[in-house]
Amino acid sequence: IRPALRAFLAADAAIAALIVTGGTTRIYPGKMPQGITATSIVYNDISAQTGLHNQGSDGLASIRMQIAAWATTADAAQALALAIKERLHGYAGLMGSGAAEVNVLLVRFDVWRDQDDEVANLRGKVADYFIDYDE
Repeated sequence: IRPALRAFLAADAAIAALIVTGGTTRIYPGKMPQGITATSIVYNDISAQTGLHNQGSDGLASIRMQIAAWATTADAAQALALAIKERLHGYAGLMGSGAAEVNVLLVRFDVWRDQDDEVANLRGKVADYFIDYDE
């Protein structure tokens, strides 16, 4: 789901307008590389579970994904977080392409909160999403 999510976010024109500069798309798994101070997205899986029935796996999975929007101002972080929410919340369909393509049953926004990185001098809006998909 991670490569599919990255591709899905990067393909959105509103998000790309905020995070792409000089051909570099600033969407990072895990953590932002040191020295990055431009508007960026960082995503992490928080928890995941798979479904079962009496015959074994039902082929369905659900992941709680944390997606952080980082920018130099709180307003810019909020604008990116809103673009991400607009792209994801309520989405159902194919995400990604080729070997990374995933059939997403539903994406649900859960909660968000403000966060600051005083060392990098960045402001963040961190959101949690539940993504239900076919394994």
